[in-house]
Order: sequence, then structure tokens, then C-alpha cells
Amino acid sequence: MRIFRDFESLSGALCVLIFVFLVCLVGYIGARADEPVPPRKWHEADYAEAWAAAHAGVCEVRNADATRTDIVTETHAIEVDYAHKWAEAVGQCLHYAIMTELQPGVVLILDDDKDQRYVERIKRISRRYHLCITVWTMRKRQPVSVHVEEHE
Repeated sequence: MRIFRDFESLSGALCVLIFVFLVCLVGYIGARADEPVPPRKWHEADYAEAWAAAHAGVCEVRNADATRTDIVTETHAIEVDYAHKWAEAVGQCLHYAIMTELQPGVVLILDDDKDQRYVERIKRISRRYHLCITVWTMRKRQPVSVHVEEHE
């Protein structure tokens, strides 16, 4: 190559290329450090922990039959579930209430306003059969600020 006449000029040019690469890399990394880190997907347990922390509850309490109640408070045995799994939540909270001798409760994780229909279903069944299930709600995309609506 005409640019590199001997080994010394080759090694000098290589050092310059490496230096330029490192400067660019450090600049890129520094620029990316200012970007917010995207939140990881929250799982049911994350919502349970956030709700329990806000309400003096204990998560994952082992029952005599080896099942685990999602949250136990002073007064309630609570199942935490996504809104579309409302029927499963009803059955589980009733079982947990029997096992713990506490009131049954459900924390429903709502994705949007349309999910309110699942809250209404639980309330209707609870009234009809005198189950006294308390329902709280959390918004799916706002897990840090716990939105609570208590229903009897």
C-alpha cells in the first residue's frame, strides 16, 4: 500500500485508528447512559409484592394443605390475578379464606377501563351468594403507584 511505506508508519496509523475507535465507543456509551432504561415486564408476583407493601400484607403464605396464599393481611386472605382470570381468582380466594380463617379478597390487575367488567362480575357473584369477597384493583401499566378501589 502506498500510504504505509514501512512498518513504523503502519503501526502509527493503526494506533490512530484504535484511538479514534475508542473515542467513538466511549462517546456512544456516554450518550446511551442518559437514555432511560426500559422497565422490565412485571409479573403477578411483582404486583402482589407492591400491593402487600402498601397494605401491610405478607406474600406467599404457606397453608396447611401446601397451597400458598398470595397475600395475607390482618383481616384477608387475598388472591392476586390478572382481570381476565377473575373466575379463577374467586375460587382461589375462597379456598385461601377457608385455610386461613380470614375474609376472602381479590386484587385484580386491570389492563384498561374495559377490565372493570370483571370487577363487576366478582361483586355480583359475591352479593348473590353472600360471599363477602373484597375486591381491590391495580392498573397493569402503573404498578409502582398502586391504585386501590375497595369493593364489598
